[in-house]
Amino acid sequence: MTMKKYIAKYIALAGILLATACGPTLDARHMGCMDMYGDFGNQLACVKNSMNGYDSALTREYLMTGDVLLADVQAGRILEEQARLQFLKKLNELESESLRRAAYEAEIRRDAFPRTTTCVPVGNRTQCTTY
Repeated sequence: MTMKKYIAKYIALAGILLATACGPTLDARHMGCMDMYGDFGNQLACVKNSMNGYDSALTREYLMTGDVLLADVQAGRILEEQARLQFLKKLNELESESLRRAAYEAEIRRDAFPRTTTCVPVGNRTQCTTY
């Protein structure tokens, strides 16, 4: 590895670590690791390292999918490109599920707290407050 590539790789790694400290999305972590490393094994290791401290069923499913895909690549059952595509599809599937859950929870909170609107005249206008 040339010195230029070596420095570029560590600058990219520092960027990911800095972004991780600021709380990037799973999507940003995934894409950062895919861009930084060429082989699927290192990409998966990078994603796992960036996910330290995150423990949810969806996160575990995502990481376990990566493990299964890596085993398939190592056994020669699929190509690395196929593994990357399936891993990205799993990420999109889990992000969609996460958004669906958040929307459902927001709907429950909205229904749990009925809203009332009160309007009062203020000069030539009417000011309404919903609570």
